[in-house]
Amino acid sequence: MNVYQFSDDIAAATRKTFPAYDGEWLDYITACRKGLPHARYDIIEGGIADDRVFDTVDLYLQGVYSRDQALDQLRWKEPNLQICITSQEVLDRHLRFIEAIDL
Repeated sequence: MNVYQFSDDIAAATRKTFPAYDGEWLDYITACRKGLPHARYDIIEGGIADDRVFDTVDLYLQGVYSRDQALDQLRWKEPNLQICITSQEVLDRHLRFIEAIDL
């Protein structure tokens, strides 16, 4: 297992937090999956489109679910949070390798 330290001083980085599987999250995820233009952030925090929610997102992308139907399904899901760092500069400046641990 590798251990890293991530510095807190990231005020200059652009960040977006999606606190729930809501309309804004759905729009962002579907734009990314379709390769459409979307807002770019250095750091994105929010629910991952994992196996628990992907079926709903996929049915929405296929047009089987309307936006409202997809949101109705998603509202029952508790987000499985992730942090995605999309900027190499942020990684280079703020992520430091500490150690590797044999498990």
